[in-house]
Amino acid sequence: LNEALEKNQELELAKLQLESQINETRSKITNISRENLSKLQELKQLIQNLDNSEMNKELLKDLNIIRIHQDGITRFKINRFCDDLHSEKFKPLENILSSTELQILKLMSLGFKSKEIAILIDVTHQYVNNKRHKIRTVIQDSGSDFDAFMEELRSSLYRHENNNP
Repeated sequence: LNEALEKNQELELAKLQLESQINETRSKITNISRENLSKLQELKQLIQNLDNSEMNKELLKDLNIIRIHQDGITRFKINRFCDDLHSEKFKPLENILSSTELQILKLMSLGFKSKEIAILIDVTHQYVNNKRHKIRTVIQDSGSDFDAFMEELRSSLYRHENNNP
């Protein structure tokens, strides 16, 4: 009984550590997105404050280029962050799911909702919902229970620390 209690305590501690790591990873992704959103809001405010003079039209073009560039940087950071998340559970899916679907699966495993994922990877939430459905179908067709698979996936995620974006 004492051995079982000790093992249970070890498992609970491991579960708390895992939840902490997942929350930290989720927080990092959220901060990347929040930082980008703040910069984009500042740019949009600058754009709205411009009048229609010729000089401002050129400035407006430059600001739009900066906005597009910033969006690209954010997507790149999130892609890199997702690429650094690893689990043996992904191996059998790499030949079945596209890189975007794997990215969505990784973000799902971190607890992000469809609308959040859509914002992070710059697609519609309906696109994410469609991909979530496909992912669920693929996992279930492979003979796994989706909810159990996701729980196992969350437990097996790890991050290559020497590749932090």
